[in-house]
Amino acid sequence: LIDGDEVGNAPDTIDEVAVGPHQVEVIKEGFEVFEAWIEVEKGETVTVEVELEEDPDASYGDDDDDEKVKTGDDDDDDDDDEKVKTGDDDDDDDDVAGDDDDDDDVPGDDDDDDDDDDLVGPAPTSKELHPYIIFGIGPEVGNRTFEYVVAAGVSDAPNVRPYDAALVPLARIRAQVYPLAGSANPALAGWGFSGSYAQAKTVTSQTGDNQTLDTSWNEWDASLRFQLRLGKAHVAAEAGYAGQTFAFTAGAGVGNLIDEVPGVDYRFTRIGGDVGLQFTPKMSGWVGANYRIVSSLGGLGLKFFETQVTAYGGQAGFNYGITDNIQAQLLLNFSHYQHLFTFNSNGSMAQAAGTDQFLGAMLGIAYLR
Repeated sequence: LIDGDEVGNAPDTIDEVAVGPHQVEVIKEGFEVFEAWIEVEKGETVTVEVELEEDPDASYGDDDDDEKVKTGDDDDDDDDDEKVKTGDDDDDDDDVAGDDDDDDDVPGDDDDDDDDDDLVGPAPTSKELHPYIIFGIGPEVGNRTFEYVVAAGVSDAPNVRPYDAALVPLARIRAQVYPLAGSANPALAGWGFSGSYAQAKTVTSQTGDNQTLDTSWNEWDASLRFQLRLGKAHVAAEAGYAGQTFAFTAGAGVGNLIDEVPGVDYRFTRIGGDVGLQFTPKMSGWVGANYRIVSSLGGLGLKFFETQVTAYGGQAGFNYGITDNIQAQLLLNFSHYQHLFTFNSNGSMAQAAGTDQFLGAMLGIAYLR
């Protein structure tokens, strides 16, 4: 069984197993169930020496306890041990890890060894430490909506215009790096870094009274991340720092317009997580949420005596594998800032409310290694 699904009987060759970690179980009457975790890499064969132990409560079974589970591509082993093979059909003999042939450049291979050097225990294993990288890039369209509400009867509140911008074109790059993804220790393998940057080319906006201004929009984030793989699923937590800027530049002859538009330069600490699932070898999806501790508002905050902000965001994504190393990605972003502005009103303190929302949808290409 691979990840709980029955795939065949030893000896057998199991092809087209997705790259990544998998649970392998070998079941035989009269013996206890053998369980191991493997890490399948593109173009390699992973061999698991299976030591079956007799079940003392069973009255049947044979003494054959030297079976092998093999994942990856086909080699020309001539031994008589039963084998199960899974993975891809790459025929390169020199990139096979755990193979029993005579390749001199196979990491960890002892050439002609018949011992248990390829024994895989009950924890995720790898033949060598290596980075795991996801790098994505693509176009994005964004939307910003800012609403400003002043209580009835208040006439001296700072004048801030509501604002809406739809289908703003951005370009975004995203990356995740797991330097120790190949470690046999899951407590180390899951640590990594993530980050992204998005930039909108300057867009010209026009007010209802025909005044023109230019806008710019950029976003960035950098986080420390821990991801735990659970078979076909993963759960992850991350914490980091991020920024989101929406700025205005007014042309000549627009009066006080630049003082009334809601320019922001948010800076915040972000704490969140996500969960994902591999639906098929080619399709996967994930969804996440985060809470934001805002430390700076930019120009909008300077218009008021005090501002309280409650902020959060979310993301969702869908991935489709074009090749083992290339994915098509659909990514959705959401940001929400709820403001409570405090200002002076007739010698006392009064309040106004503001809601600032950003939406984005990216369709891009990602490279995985």
